[in-house]
Amino acid sequence: MTAGWATIPLAVGGTNQTRFHLVNHVARQLDVALTPASADATAVQAGQRVSVPALGTLDATVWLASAGRSSATSSVVVTATADSGAQATSSVALLLTDDLARNGVGAPWPAASASSYQSAYPAGLAVDGDGSTFWVSSGTASGQGPSTSKPETLAVDLGAPTRIGTVVMTPRVNYGPTTYTIDISDDGATWQTVATITSAANGTVTTSVGPVTTRWVRLQMTGSWDRIQPPRNVQVATLAVKAAP
Repeated sequence: MTAGWATIPLAVGGTNQTRFHLVNHVARQLDVALTPASADATAVQAGQRVSVPALGTLDATVWLASAGRSSATSSVVVTATADSGAQATSSVALLLTDDLARNGVGAPWPAASASSYQSAYPAGLAVDGDGSTFWVSSGTASGQGPSTSKPETLAVDLGAPTRIGTVVMTPRVNYGPTTYTIDISDDGATWQTVATITSAANGTVTTSVGPVTTRWVRLQMTGSWDRIQPPRNVQVATLAVKAAP
């Protein structure tokens, strides 16, 4: 049994998934119980069982929930136990955080996206946990930045419906959004506005939006602090999402 990726983020109040590749070397189906063990994560589905076909393979997904620690690193060991008693184990590192949007370790979720970006500054730089990196929308000339007629969006897919309470936007100073909405979605297609910020500070803005359960969170920006107006682009260093208490 091998893990699909080395590390996954796991945030307080959130869940995430890890995948394991199981190989059956015998000429009969194996019914297997998957049991994760960690001080910092619990199984979303207790007693999970899968069937691996004879002389075949199976990719099994294990969902984990945070046990509440908000920083540092940890790990989870998953044991696959066949009904015959045979066992195999594999482990995945956990990046423990209080930010539901944080990734930066190459895991599939949380997944950032944007309406546009510059090649050196993709959306993922806004959720990597590093305040010195930042996303930049595509414009480079005056008038190519966000406006009411052509908003720019920065979004994060949390991977599963999650109960959130707060959204924190930290801009790249002097280039961040001046006006934006915070929108949520269950499917990434239909959006509901839960907050409108009309005069954003040229610095970190923390907005209470919950408690509300959603899978996607986005900023829809219509103005920028860019010194050239109409703005060339908009830039965000960190988009953080915190769970509701």
